[in-house]
Amino acid sequence: MSDKETGEILAKAIVQSNHWYQALGKESKIPISYNFDISIYLKDGKYKYEFTNFMESGDLASYSGPLLATNEYPTKGYRSKDIMDKIWISQREELNTTMSQIVAGLKEFMTKSTLDF
Repeated sequence: MSDKETGEILAKAIVQSNHWYQALGKESKIPISYNFDISIYLKDGKYKYEFTNFMESGDLASYSGPLLATNEYPTKGYRSKDIMDKIWISQREELNTTMSQIVAGLKEFMTKSTLDF
């Protein structure tokens, strides 16, 4: 446990998600990796979780920085602004879907009466 007094478990994590991409008129899904922190707080038989510090990473990362809650690509991209904005929105939507699946798995795991590590 990272902090016994607060009941916090802190971990670094990485997840891969796919996002929309278009090249030479052909659309496809491209994998992108994200690093982030996960904190799980345990107290009185209850828990809560928090995901923070999302950063795009990996060889295909066109933007190295935190994910921002905006519909516009945060820097000058290598493609037109409208394409970069579409890619950016796709990244956020796909990551949201991936994280929803992780949350569902966490909830399922945490509701088991006995934890089997």
